[in-house]
Amino acid sequence: MYNLTHLGGYFAALDILAPNAEKSLEQIAKLRSLKYVEVCCGPPSTGKTNWIELKRNKEGEYQGYNWTNDPDVRTSAWGNMFYGTSLCI
Repeated sequence: MYNLTHLGGYFAALDILAPNAEKSLEQIAKLRSLKYVEVCCGPPSTGKTNWIELKRNKEGEYQGYNWTNDPDVRTSAWGNMFYGTSLCI
């Protein structure tokens, strides 16, 4: 069994500053193993993305997020990537 820890591309069109972004993050954070999510920084039309790290309490429930520069999420060094769908919310 594999646990998803990084979600990139799919929510790259989610403007993290949009009013509905927090609600969307709460829903995807139900995947308890999820640690990092790639999000759009500003209007999705800019194409500029960055990664956030999901914060959780001791029970593993979503408690917000932090911007991250963790080298673990530098996708340029990853292999076997599938660049598929984006979702505009």
